[in-house]
Amino acid sequence: MLIKVRRPLVEIFILLVLGLIVASYLPIDFTYLNLLEGVVIILVLIASYLWKQKSSKVRAIVYFIIFLLGFVYLQSVELNWENDKLGAVIGDKVKLVAKVLKASDKGYSKEYLLTDIRITDRGIYSDKEILLSAYKIDPKLGYGDIIELDTRLELADAQHNPGGFSYRNYLKQQGIYGVAKVNSYEELRVVANRANFIMRSLFKLREEIKSLIQRYFYQPYNYILEALLLGDKSLLPDRIEDNFRRLGLSHLLVISGFHIGLLSYLLYLIGKRLNFSKRLNLIFNLIFLSSYLIITGCQLPSLRAVLLIFLVLLGNYLERRIDMYNLLAGVGIIILLINPFSLFTVSFQLSFGAVVAISFLTPVISSYLPIKNDKLNNLISGSLAAQLGLLPLLSYYFYEISLLSVLSNLLIMPLISLVLWIGVFFVLAALMRVVIIAKLLAIIIKVILCLVLKIVNLIADTFITTLLVGKPTILTIVLYYLIIYSLVKVLKPRLIPYSKNYKLHSKVIILTTILLLIIQLGFGDLNGLNIIFLSVGSADGIYLETPSHQKILIDGGKDGKEIREYLRSRGIRRLDMAFISHFHADHVGGIIELIKEFKVDRIFYPPILEEDELSREFFKLAEDKEIKVTKLCRGDNIRVSQVNFKVLAPSLPLVSESPANNNSLVLRLIYKNFKVLFTGDLEIEGEERLLASSANLSSTILKVGHHGSNTSSSIGFIDKINPALAVISVGKNNYGHPSREVVNRFKARGIKVLRTDYSGAVTLWTDGHSYRYEEFLLNQ
Repeated sequence: MLIKVRRPLVEIFILLVLGLIVASYLPIDFTYLNLLEGVVIILVLIASYLWKQKSSKVRAIVYFIIFLLGFVYLQSVELNWENDKLGAVIGDKVKLVAKVLKASDKGYSKEYLLTDIRITDRGIYSDKEILLSAYKIDPKLGYGDIIELDTRLELADAQHNPGGFSYRNYLKQQGIYGVAKVNSYEELRVVANRANFIMRSLFKLREEIKSLIQRYFYQPYNYILEALLLGDKSLLPDRIEDNFRRLGLSHLLVISGFHIGLLSYLLYLIGKRLNFSKRLNLIFNLIFLSSYLIITGCQLPSLRAVLLIFLVLLGNYLERRIDMYNLLAGVGIIILLINPFSLFTVSFQLSFGAVVAISFLTPVISSYLPIKNDKLNNLISGSLAAQLGLLPLLSYYFYEISLLSVLSNLLIMPLISLVLWIGVFFVLAALMRVVIIAKLLAIIIKVILCLVLKIVNLIADTFITTLLVGKPTILTIVLYYLIIYSLVKVLKPRLIPYSKNYKLHSKVIILTTILLLIIQLGFGDLNGLNIIFLSVGSADGIYLETPSHQKILIDGGKDGKEIREYLRSRGIRRLDMAFISHFHADHVGGIIELIKEFKVDRIFYPPILEEDELSREFFKLAEDKEIKVTKLCRGDNIRVSQVNFKVLAPSLPLVSESPANNNSLVLRLIYKNFKVLFTGDLEIEGEERLLASSANLSSTILKVGHHGSNTSSSIGFIDKINPALAVISVGKNNYGHPSREVVNRFKARGIKVLRTDYSGAVTLWTDGHSYRYEEFLLNQ
């Protein structure tokens, strides 16, 4: 029995993806991997036998084999990654020899991608890649340079908080194993160059184009043009990139299908003008687009677009019927075979998701839009299709959706298209040293880009451009796509109302919508107090949510970045109150940044002996934002629903020794029978004053003072509190925090110690009688 399917590559792609996804959640060791490989071989033999027997069961077995191949493939790649020889020298100072693959300028540093790593004195070789950052020096390395390097190999930072970013996973998805840095020329030596002639020529061309852009354009137009033509937005100003993102225009700043499509159309017009045959046109496109792909760094969206265009041209040359979904699935399979980690990248999901959404939704949307002009209808329909199709993915990764994406794309895309086309001719004129034409084209480009920036900034500064929605669950995303799929089936003009399929899809829409509403509105958090000690480096940042859902912050870290991402992932736009333990940058710095973006109703702070620049900045900003600020001293009491914050310190007169730390705001949270003591950076002098006051310090949980420094947490103080759990908020530092002596004091008393540098964010829930906690890194 032959297996006849309409879109075989789509089915293979879906099964392969399912295998990769399951493998990402169910890691196995080499023993089970070898066992599964044996199972695959046996299933292949069984499928071959059933094929010859023309059995109807062969399709199910073939499907299962494809699923297993995806599962086994990712597991083998993952195990190879985890057991790479470079793991033996992570954290060590080493002398290595490596080949430079790519160079980029980040402004504050130069970055180089290295491969063929050899650590000669350890006898280690790895084909993995390392990202080298050069600070304070410009070694001017290029593709193919063989360098000798004295450095320390490290793993990139992992995700430490819910809603946070894992730089380690980001690099892993690109095939980069670790990071290293150099700060002086003495640590780096170029010993040879083994560059492929073609690759070296293309990278040299890239650098020459960058040099020409810098010569003809000033900031920020040079950086915008580098992003548009070369895919390099490393020097693009943050404000421009942020405004483009808020307006749903980020896809214009990377080399995507939009750019490759315009370039391919230009090549088509050139080929048509020169009367190229189909075969010659195919070769012409292949050579030009492949070269451009290498010049722009072979980014995943551009790789997808180039492969898709090449397959379309190949199908046209072979006079085969073109099925967009089948071709797209084929491209996806190729990319996943090259790098299975690509599946889990934002760029893969958005790039493929956009094409599927536009192909699937545009015809239906177009048929219902009351716009007679076909070009305008298609442009609006395509923008709406992309927005609807990518909405849950954008919410999942960026926690917000753009409200003006369609309008912005209508206004900006034609202008950017013009810039891209003129930009190609500018590059050609500049390379051929036709100065007059190059200058004329550069002026036109600057005028258009100036108009683009004025429109983008006007919209971004005038209107509410985004809606913060938080991170949806995977189930919510699945239900959303099920609703969209069924809606399309119902709204398609050819589907007869009240037919069997019409009724089926209508029921699916109703039931799925009800289920989605139940998930979103019907299931709240367990009734109780939630506390999360966020991992904010050597700083403090603690978020609390009361049983009645008041949102409270105690300190904000150094810059509030980690807290900001956590709040955004939860869809939180407003805080009911915040406490500042004292006016040091690692506690109040983040508060200052957060109140610029989030609405905060009230802020409490301790008295200070003398205002400094940081405190003045805070009070000025609080006044500008019309935030009510209240000074607290010992004896004050803040009650929020069932939760009581009792202020134990500071007391007057203030401590003069290390005044900021020793006059920290000390809060004793009381929720039924559960107590937590927050001590800021209180040191021994402040602890002694607390002990002398005979205040009730007994608490279930202690937030250890001053990041576990040996200037805090005296024996008498610990004994008086007698906590069951001590949490130390700490990160990489040069002060030796936390002190081993302090940690041992807690352990000697049977007190569990959790450190945010080891545990990541520590999330605690209590009903007021019992409690439980989770360590973020342990769960990961």
